[in-house]
This record gives sequence, C-alpha cells and structure tokens, in this order.
Amino acid sequence: MPSNNFIKQLSFGETDNEGNPILYDIKATCDVDGNSLRIRELTQSEYDRLSTEEKNNGTTYYITDGNGGGASGSGSSGGTVDAYTKSQTDALLNTKANTADLATVATSGSYNDLSNKPTNVSDLTNDAGYLTSIPASSVAVELTQAEYNALSNAEKNNGTTYYITDAGIGSETASNIGYSNSTSNLSANTVQGAIDEVVHTMNTAYYYNHESDLAWTPNTSVVGNNYSGINIKNGFVSVQISFFTSAALSSGTEYTAYTLPDELKELTGSTYVHGVAISGSTLVRVIFNTWDSNVIKVVPGEALSKGARIYGNLMFPIT
Repeated sequence: MPSNNFIKQLSFGETDNEGNPILYDIKATCDVDGNSLRIRELTQSEYDRLSTEEKNNGTTYYITDGNGGGASGSGSSGGTVDAYTKSQTDALLNTKANTADLATVATSGSYNDLSNKPTNVSDLTNDAGYLTSIPASSVAVELTQAEYNALSNAEKNNGTTYYITDAGIGSETASNIGYSNSTSNLSANTVQGAIDEVVHTMNTAYYYNHESDLAWTPNTSVVGNNYSGINIKNGFVSVQISFFTSAALSSGTEYTAYTLPDELKELTGSTYVHGVAISGSTLVRVIFNTWDSNVIKVVPGEALSKGARIYGNLMFPIT
C-alpha cells in the first residue's frame, strides 16, 4: 500500500444491538496526480463558514451534526457528494414500487396487457353530437302528389325528403327533358325536339348543282360544259359527275376539276373518298376531298381528247 494512503474510522450515527456506535473505515486514496485525498470533520456551521476555495480544495468534509450523520464535502473533481446511511437508503427505497408487484402493462406499455378493456360500444360514453338514432329530418315522408302540392313553401324547403307515392315511375319523357342548344346550332330546347330536328334534317333532300348558291367552281382548263351536282339525303352524300373536257387530258395525270365552297364541307363533313367515273370505255378515278383542300379531282386511266364526256356517281356517308 502506498505510504500516503491512510484509514480513518468515522461514525454515521448508527448503533449496534448493544447501543455501541458503528464505525466505518474511510480509506483515503490518491487522485490522478498522486495527491492524497483529505478528510476533515466539521459541524455544519463550521463548513458553512469555509470559503469557496476551502470547500473546493480537494478535501472531503464529514459533517458531524448533519441530518442523520450524513457526510458532505468536495472531492478532487470539485463536485458536492451526499452520503446516506443504510436506514436512510432503506427509507427512500420503501417509497419506490417493486417491479415484481407491478402489472405487466406498467412495463410493457401494450394496450393488449390492460385488464377490464371495453368490449362493446355501449360501454363507452358518447361524445357531444353523437347520433344514437336517425333524425326525423333524414327520413323520407310519404305523400301523394296532391298532398305535396298542398304544402307551403316553408314545408317544402325545411330539409325534409318527400317520397311521392303516386308518381309514375319513368314518367319523364324526352319531350319534357330540357336540352341546351347553345353549341349545336339547333333551335330545339327539349331532347325530343332536338332528335326530331336532326332526323328532319337528315331526311330532307338537298340538291346542289353548278347553278345553285353553293356553286362549285369548275376549273375551266379541265371542265367545259358542266352538269355535275350533289344530292344529300338520309345521312348520305351522292356526287354526280357529268362534264365535257375543255382540253385534252393525259393518262394518269391528276387534274383539279372543281373547287368546293366551305359551306358544302359543313354539310358533307371532312372526308377523302375515291370513286370511279367513265369516259366511253376509259375509266376515270374521281377524288372527293373536303379533308384538307375542298376539291374534286379526276385522273384519266387513258388519254382523253378535248370534248370527251366524263360521267359517274360517288356515294359516301356524312362524316
């Protein structure tokens, strides 16, 4: 044992069964620098009169008249250390719960470990506004149409749902269902009226020829005497090609015979259709194009002389 270690006996106010004070050996050790730790006995008032420097000079002070013989002082680290007797420690421990006496949930924190958990909604207390029955205002009231008509406006608009018992199921017809015509260019304001107007338009025959307001513009370098026209009916377009060439036409060459007005495109729709006409024994391909250029073109299968007649029919549905 190093020569600077020493043992001092101190009493902390405890006695044995015969009333003799119990002495504890206090062993002084050395700090990290090899300096001996010192112990000094003082009363509380003597300790209180020490300067801060004396209280923190590395000495351990034993307060002889402290509560229950407790020892207070300053270690080498400068912190205050409190010591308690066994009886004091036991008294403090007696105020703490023994984990063995605790319920499982106290340490697990699991809801499943709770006892007496509610098993029915009826075990709970309802919050404010919790519905236990259906409000009368949410239940439909059965009335005849006459009874409903006799209600005041306030009764009709008090939030009650009324079920008219003698209202015919499916009594609504296309004639009394409103129709918005703001984007259709139709004059009808009911569904049935719109249907009738469209059907009437489809079933009405329109015939346009070279003398009509929707006159085609013939290409005079190709078309001489012109008798062509269009028939529009029942959703179909029938193009009658009939003209005499104003000049000789080469085999396999595509010629623009007519330029069509925009109004005609609105009637026929945007389409690109091929058909066949004849000139004597020569086949002539006909192209009706309102998709991107509004023209009718012809392509002779063989060379045609000036004054040759081209005629045929091209039919297609309105798109």
